[in-house]
Amino acid sequence: MAGRELIPELARSNAPERRRAGLLALGSVAEAGDVGLLEKAADQLDSDVRLMAVDAVVDPAGDGGAFAVLVAASQDLDEQVRMATISRLEASGRLDAAGALTNVITDSRYRVQARTAYAPAGSAA
Repeated sequence: MAGRELIPELARSNAPERRRAGLLALGSVAEAGDVGLLEKAADQLDSDVRLMAVDAVVDPAGDGGAFAVLVAASQDLDEQVRMATISRLEASGRLDAAGALTNVITDSRYRVQARTAYAPAGSAA
């Protein structure tokens, strides 16, 4: 249990490399209560930290806070973060994911537009 207690401390670190390590570890043990930590991580300057925050989001289908982290990340400045977010929004199966995906389809990067446009059948898009 001590290991789980250290993960949020790492994820809140001011050092990006420690924060990334904490988020990487959190991804395998994240709980719904960690959404506040992920919100803060998704707003960091380091794009790798933001990407890891998107990957660590738990239950966006059933948790409005987790879903909100993904919706906000869909407008991230970093293309990789946006691409990861598209996949997570699609996988959520939420009907309201379609609104966020509609906003992303006008992205300035063709790769992001294409990823959104060719969403798997049966997804929210």
